[in-house]
Parts: sequence; C-alpha cells; structure tokens
Amino acid sequence: MAALKFILKNLDRYRPRFLLMLLGACADGAVVFFIPILLAEFTKTDLAFAAFAELVPMLVGCFIASLALQWFLRRDGEALAKEFGNYLRLKYFKIIARLDIATLGKYHSGYLLSLVTKICEQSSQVLFSFAWLVAHSFATLTLFFAYTARESVVVAVLNLVVLLIFLFVSILLSRQIVPFFGRLNLAHASLVERYVDLVSNISTVKRLGLFKFAEEQISEQIEANVSSIRALQRTHANRWILLHSIYGVAFLATISFLLYQITSGVASASILILFISAYGVIRSQVERLSELVADLLGLNAYTAALQAIVESSKIWSGAEGIGSWQRVELSEVLFAYREQQRGIEISSFCLQKGNRVCITGESGVGKSTLLNILGGFLEVKSGRRLLDGRPFEEFSAEALASHFALVSQEAELFNLSVRLNLSLGRETSDEKILAMLQGLKLMEWFEQLPDGLDTTVGEKGLKLSAGQRQRLNIARGLLLDRQIMLFDEPTSHLDQDTEAQVVEFLRQQLEGKTAVFVTHRPAIRALCGAHYDFDGVKLQPL
Repeated sequence: MAALKFILKNLDRYRPRFLLMLLGACADGAVVFFIPILLAEFTKTDLAFAAFAELVPMLVGCFIASLALQWFLRRDGEALAKEFGNYLRLKYFKIIARLDIATLGKYHSGYLLSLVTKICEQSSQVLFSFAWLVAHSFATLTLFFAYTARESVVVAVLNLVVLLIFLFVSILLSRQIVPFFGRLNLAHASLVERYVDLVSNISTVKRLGLFKFAEEQISEQIEANVSSIRALQRTHANRWILLHSIYGVAFLATISFLLYQITSGVASASILILFISAYGVIRSQVERLSELVADLLGLNAYTAALQAIVESSKIWSGAEGIGSWQRVELSEVLFAYREQQRGIEISSFCLQKGNRVCITGESGVGKSTLLNILGGFLEVKSGRRLLDGRPFEEFSAEALASHFALVSQEAELFNLSVRLNLSLGRETSDEKILAMLQGLKLMEWFEQLPDGLDTTVGEKGLKLSAGQRQRLNIARGLLLDRQIMLFDEPTSHLDQDTEAQVVEFLRQQLEGKTAVFVTHRPAIRALCGAHYDFDGVKLQPL
C-alpha cells in the first residue's frame, strides 16, 4: 500500500526505534493471549488446589509483563509517533521551500498547511497503530490459530477463512471511502485556507468593519466541510455495520459448531473457554485493523495530493556551491503564470559583476517577475539562464538562493524580534544592526521600542508602519550580503526626505557590489550606471 510505503520510506533515523516498538508489541500480544491459554489448559486438569496454586503465579507474571510492555509502548511508542509527525513537518517545509514562486502562488498557504497537517497527524497515528496493532495482532492470532488447530483443525481453518474474508471486504469497502476522503480534504483545506486568510488580515477586517462578511465567509466553508464530514461518516457507518454483521455471524456459527463438537466428544471444553476469552481481544484487534486500512487509504489520498503539487514544480538539485562569478545572462526566456495566456519574454539581458542596473517600465508589464526570473525563483517555459556560461539548472536551489537576495516591495516580516528578523540566525553584532538602523533613519523608532532589539514586530510586521517595514526589509537584505542584490521598488513607501537618506545609505553600502533595481524613483535611478526600459518583451537600454 502506497501510504505504508511512504511511512517506511521516511522513517530514516527513527527506524531502529520503530523496530523495537514492533518487537515490544509482538511480545505484549503473546503475553496477553497466553492468559486465556493458561485458563483453557487449567480446565483440562483435575481442578485441584495444587493446579490452581501453580496457575495464579503464571497469571500474575503475564499480567505484570503485559503492564511493563504496555508502559514501554505508551511511553516510547507514542512519543516516537509524535516525534515522527514533527519530523515530517520539517521535511515537508524543506520541500515546499524549494518550490518555485509560481507554484507557491497557485496554492494558498492555508491549503498547503492543511495538507501537511493532515499528512503529519495521520502518519503519526498510522505509525503507532501499525506498530502496536499489527505486531500485537500477529502474535495473538498466531497463538490463537496454533492452539485452536491443536484442538480442532476445522475450527482453526474456519476462523482463518472468516478473518481473510473480513479483511478482504474491509479493504474493498475502504477503497470506496477514498473519494470521500478526497472531498473532505478539499473542504477542510478550503476552510483552513479561508480561516487563515481572514485571521492573518484581521486588522483589515476591523478597520473596514467587515465582521459580518468575514463570519459569512467562514460559515460558508464550515457548512461545506460539515456536508463532507456527514457523507464520509454515513459511508463509514454502513461499512462498519456490514463488517460487524460478518464478524457476528462468524462468531455465533463458531460457538454453535464448538458446542456440537464438545457434546459429541470430538473437542474438549477448553477450546470453548479459549474462544470466548479471546473473542473480545481478537474482535477489538480486527476492528482496529479495518480502521487502520481506512486510515492508510486516507493518508494515501493526502500524500498523493501534495506529491502532485511538488511534482508540478521543478526542484533543482545540482552543484551546491557557485563560488566566484563574472556574468549572468538571460537569453530568449519565456515565462507565463498558469492562469495567463500571454506571459513575458526576455530576449536578451546581461548583468556583469559590479554593475548597478535600473529597470523601468509601465505597471503590470512584468518587472517584478523579471527579478524573480533573474534570481531563479521562477521556473521558465523556455530560454536560457546562464551564470558564467553554466545553466541555472546545474546549481541546486540552495546555491542559487544563497547567491541572490530579493528585497521585495511589500515586506513580510516574521513574528520574531527585531534582532532575529535582521540577523536571520547568523552571527551579527548588535553594533552592526544598530548601524543599519541609523543609516536607514530608524533610530528614533528604535529608541521607543520597549525591549530594544528583542521587541517582536508582530505577524507580518503588523506593529510597524509600511515605511518602517520597508526599511527593515532593506536592512535585512543588506545584512545578508549576497553576491547579487535585487531591489523591487525599495523606497515606494517613503517620503522624500527619508528616501534621500536611505538612497545615500544604499550608495555607501552597495559600493563595488552588484545590484538590480526596479523603480520609477529618480533618486534610485541616480545610483545606477546602466538604465533599461522593459515593455514585457525587450529590455531596451536608455
């Protein structure tokens, strides 16, 4: 089954602990089922006190051993399952972070979040259920059929056939549930998407007084989600009643047959005691096995949906390092977003090391897209992107990302401290950060912060003005100190006086460095030695 292969493939460093869980669950299944076997064997004795005295310590020993094994499984097994779920979250974040910008733009972050959450939670649940249940059931059923066959081969074969029929029907019915899982996943993802969207923009909701509108949008998605839940549960309940009817008929038929054999003297009463004692355990295990099949099929639907997204975006995995360089070239590049029939073309563009280039053009012709193409953040339909004559595809996504830094027009800061938003985990002195703030005319704002550099900026920098966010975004880009800096309207939210100081600071910081600016501001254009106008097809020198 694809979902099970997915889990086993991604176990990685958790594999030894998972195997230990399997052994522990197998041992517990054997110990637990050994209790009804001991009771069945006791009925074959003369029921004297001596036999009873021997039986009690063995029963107590089995009980204590089972407690110890289950304590271990609950402690380490459940912890392993949750750790594995978190490990998958990190693993999928690494994958999603490598998707190109166009693919990320096609899917709302709420939808991706929903898929990843479903996969991680379901994988965690399936991992523990598989280790606990399958190994446990294997030991229990093996002992049951072995002991039953010793008393009555007919009964053992009959129960084995019933079990196989039960599992076959369970898988067959579970497959019919898969489309319902798919519809529920889409409905749940749409709900999360809408909820995340509205909550992340709650300040806009408040400022415009859109409470009723927001509530209606969420309620609409909840109703669609509820409808999908009910459809799934109806199918699930029908599946459940059919499976338990099969199991109930098999149980009553087996009991009747055993009574007949006992009264005929063919089998001893011990097998009836064993069967009744074990029935509750086996019924519970078989029921959970059928649920596990449904969970696996559901997980398969979620992983397939996310895999389709991943496969729709090319993830480069070439050389890790770029090293020294002299020239970046674009030639006959064609790009279009999926929802657009007409995209943009870049017939020819060359960026030499140390150049500072300004690109202008009418709004909407694709200037920001051009920067994303130049930085390797978008996958193009055709054409060549070369770094010193080598195609971009020869480098890994990490290598390209560490070579370029794009300072976007709309800065989205993390809900972290000012220090972390600027240093981004690198060793950066406070003095260097404060120098950046001074140069970007942010010291007056900084001196009012309650916790200095440790002050959090809020989700997406909500606590800051647009101009403050934009200048912090510039500081962050400069502190990255990448080989090529790409600026998309870096002073669009600044007044004239602040812009003049920021531009002068940029002039100092970019001395001898490579930068490309998309802007209409004359002050920024004065920084650059080369100027181009872009009309969506050609980059025409000015």
